[in-house]
Amino acid sequence: MINVAKALEDLIFPQNIKCHVCGEDLDPNEKPPICKMCLETIYPVKGLVCTHCGKPIESPEAQSGHYRGKCVDCQEHFSYIEKHRSYAHYEGGIKQMLMALKYKGKTFHVAYFVDKLYEVTSCTQEFMEADLIVPVPSHWARRWSRGYNQAELLATGLAGKLQQIPCESILIRHRHTTKLKILDKEARKKALHSAIILSNKNTLNLQDKRVLLVDDIYTTGATLEACAKVLYESGCAAVYAITVAMGY
Repeated sequence: MINVAKALEDLIFPQNIKCHVCGEDLDPNEKPPICKMCLETIYPVKGLVCTHCGKPIESPEAQSGHYRGKCVDCQEHFSYIEKHRSYAHYEGGIKQMLMALKYKGKTFHVAYFVDKLYEVTSCTQEFMEADLIVPVPSHWARRWSRGYNQAELLATGLAGKLQQIPCESILIRHRHTTKLKILDKEARKKALHSAIILSNKNTLNLQDKRVLLVDDIYTTGATLEACAKVLYESGCAAVYAITVAMGY
């Protein structure tokens, strides 16, 4: 099992001087730590996006009228999350790096991801005004087998960058769920029902607090919604969310 202290050490003092995607040698002073060829496979989310979930919108007409810039899905479904933004699309180099972090213990990728999360946060006013950063929780069994919760590493790193916004792991995934990536949106909602709760060790007063949730990947948003629901029911005034990558 990978030690959490080692994971945090990799975040603060990254030792890897090879391309984070393909493994080719890099100049130690080169930033970001990705070779030019692999950098071309990373696609930041740009252009017209849904003002709510952050997914790209093809039609400019969807950005006007009483829908207030929401995509069709967000127009039709209620959400506990007021705004979500993601750094890049879940493909190419970003996907490879996230998979390596999640399943191969490559915690040195966290430093790069944190830099990108900070870029997104610093240009999103609501995120900068948050009172608290909260990572999406993982079940204890998954955390034990992996050695860490990657969302917690990302959230801790982001809080370190922002400095004025504290990070607290106040949510618990107390019920193990089927791997969500094989389920559709509705099945994910059912699987997550009552799976996430507020920690009984939480001593924070969440009344009227604005919370920024942090996770690695956004697909249907079901996990973030489950977390946001718990936070709202605990008195939070607003819940926002940020992720490294967005899939479809």
